[in-house]
Amino acid sequence: MKCIGTIGRYFNGPLYKSSYIKESSLNLAKESDIVLFSLPITKDESIIDELLLKLDGLFISGDEEVNPFLFGQDPIDNRGKFDLLQDDVELIYIERAIKNNIPLLVTGRGALLLNIYFGGNLYRDLEKELGQEVYHKGEEESTFHFVELEKSFLKDVFKEEKVVVPSNHRQGIKVLGSGVKVTGESLDGVAEVIEPEGDEKFLGLQFNLEDMEMEAAVKILKSFFEGGQNE
Repeated sequence: MKCIGTIGRYFNGPLYKSSYIKESSLNLAKESDIVLFSLPITKDESIIDELLLKLDGLFISGDEEVNPFLFGQDPIDNRGKFDLLQDDVELIYIERAIKNNIPLLVTGRGALLLNIYFGGNLYRDLEKELGQEVYHKGEEESTFHFVELEKSFLKDVFKEEKVVVPSNHRQGIKVLGSGVKVTGESLDGVAEVIEPEGDEKFLGLQFNLEDMEMEAAVKILKSFFEGGQNE
């Protein structure tokens, strides 16, 4: 059974501050025979390194938008709700996982942060900036669309040329970071899957596993962390 860390969602309330793991993430981990540990909201790299080196991998997910200040732009409107602390902390965890060669799976906002870490930037609003007919975020219910796969981890997992994935994001990868490659795109050309060009072990998915059918999500999660035990 793999022991995987995840960063709790930060709650900054008027009376107290706390972090928590979403129930959907816990259910996914349970079905995947994974023990999911909540990692602290901290910027202390020595603490982060000590924790990561005891784990089999790091899993970051989430629907919240990424602060455009991280890639040198202002918010495009007042619809976005940003958490500067969560962004900063998750970027440090991403950096330390890559530096320590810890298997890293990031989904949703995590994939956007991964691209920023490698020097890329984002569309702040896909529909406003691209005007595409295929939309990526529904008003109330989840959106689904095809992702076309190149030779990649996901193609090896599903043995398919394209798969249907959930979609709940207004932002998206605009300029790809250095050292990463796109191995899956939606039919309107938006990057949905990114992987390393080198030997690092990380995978970025624009969609969250918690929003997929359980069988498919478990297949991805278990396959990625298989063999990820630290020596």
